[in-house]
Amino acid sequence: PGKHWKAYLEESGHSLQAYLRSLEFLGQDIAKAHAVSLPSYGDIVSATSIQPAGVTNFATRLEHIFSLKLLKAKSVLSAGEFEQVKTDFKGGVQSLVEQLEKEKYPPVLVLTNLHPMNFLVDQQGKPSGYPDLEFSQAGVKALEMYNMGLQLFSYFDQPTFDVAKNAFFKGYTAEGGVYDSDDGTNKKLEALLCAGHTLSAVTAYHGARDGLRDAWGEKFKKILFD
Repeated sequence: PGKHWKAYLEESGHSLQAYLRSLEFLGQDIAKAHAVSLPSYGDIVSATSIQPAGVTNFATRLEHIFSLKLLKAKSVLSAGEFEQVKTDFKGGVQSLVEQLEKEKYPPVLVLTNLHPMNFLVDQQGKPSGYPDLEFSQAGVKALEMYNMGLQLFSYFDQPTFDVAKNAFFKGYTAEGGVYDSDDGTNKKLEALLCAGHTLSAVTAYHGARDGLRDAWGEKFKKILFD
């Protein structure tokens, strides 16, 4: 039931109050998801199976994620660009290995793929359905939070970003969620994951010629290297 979050905001006249209220509700739901403790990191195949089995350091998971992104990017970057990107991602992961043992940053249920057209809300802006959960996984909370910043806190503009983040965390903490945005490991993870997302955009828009996105590949590349 309900309507896409994007449609809800459009019908509210892009009301800031409606936007912030909805993010507070969303924060409550995400806190409930993050309360689900899981034994290891990976893809959730069933209630009792996570694949690959036995991954107890999130750095291992990161290496796998970035190896797939790099494989796709190799054909769209120059040899020098590719080596720099590969070196930087590898160094970023290696710098976090000691911190990312499951005892320090436990694996929890993360949805990871929420964006304006990816969940439904009721007339009050309260989430009523999550129909697209194929990217849900056992991961660290930073995997969720970087995507929230990328897709939802930034929906309006830069000045509204922190206001939106505060509204989300108001609901998140009220429901018992705990996340330290200023924690050094979380900050490094969020930055590294955002860089990975940008690398995917470089690949996705390389060679796009539709009159709208013709230069997007190069623009994302500039953001990535900046």
